[in-house]
Amino acid sequence: MTNLPHGVLDPATYQRLLRTHGDALLDALATGPSTASVPTCPDWTLRDLVHHVGQVHHWVTAIVRTGTGPNHPELRAEDGQDIGEWYVERLQNLLDVLAQTDPDTPTWGFGPCCKTARFWSRRQAHEAGIHRFDAELAIGRSPLVDPIVAVDGVSEVLDVMMARVAERTGATPSLSAPVLLECTDRPERWLLCPGAGDDAPALPEALGPDLPDDVAATAVAAVRGSAGDLWLALWGRDVAAGCTPMIDGDAEVARALLASRLVP
Repeated sequence: MTNLPHGVLDPATYQRLLRTHGDALLDALATGPSTASVPTCPDWTLRDLVHHVGQVHHWVTAIVRTGTGPNHPELRAEDGQDIGEWYVERLQNLLDVLAQTDPDTPTWGFGPCCKTARFWSRRQAHEAGIHRFDAELAIGRSPLVDPIVAVDGVSEVLDVMMARVAERTGATPSLSAPVLLECTDRPERWLLCPGAGDDAPALPEALGPDLPDDVAATAVAAVRGSAGDLWLALWGRDVAAGCTPMIDGDAEVARALLASRLVP
């Protein structure tokens, strides 16, 4: 198993990434227009997107402050309120509480391995990162994805988010045989194997990102692309971004996996 629920970076680095992504989200909003449609979230305008991220930041701030969750009151911006100013306050509140809280402080989190505050620095960095990507697409930019951050994002999907989806919906990815995810710009690769279940489909087992050749060779299909391409594909953003990874081998098995709901 990859088993990296807190990631490979330290909390302070994740918090700097969160700040960078949040600032980029605000820059996209300022470039606008705020009514621009978000191609990767077709029911949302750019304003809706920023509002959503701010709500998530507020929710996580309450979780870290209290250690409890997830049933904290929702916060909504008032009609006519400057959404940029509203988001700045939500972002700063989150960064403050993360910086002021010992990373090993117990908190509610996603699953049994994610029960300390350090989990939330990683989760919120990637939350803001994927939605920064959405916002930049909405204003016609071609956003770049840092390969190291993308590798960590792939691992987060496999280690945390698939299980989160299964917990919330009961759905598990469609996977009938092992599939390899392989970076073309980095050495990392992962093997997803069908989970063992008696009565119901189980979550795939994820091996990697340091994968021996003999284990990688058991895959019936390989999905290959840059680390950024793989991360975006797992989040369902690759088609809109024009960066669909290459598939070798049994394409039907690989496409069924990628078409599954892997993230919330």
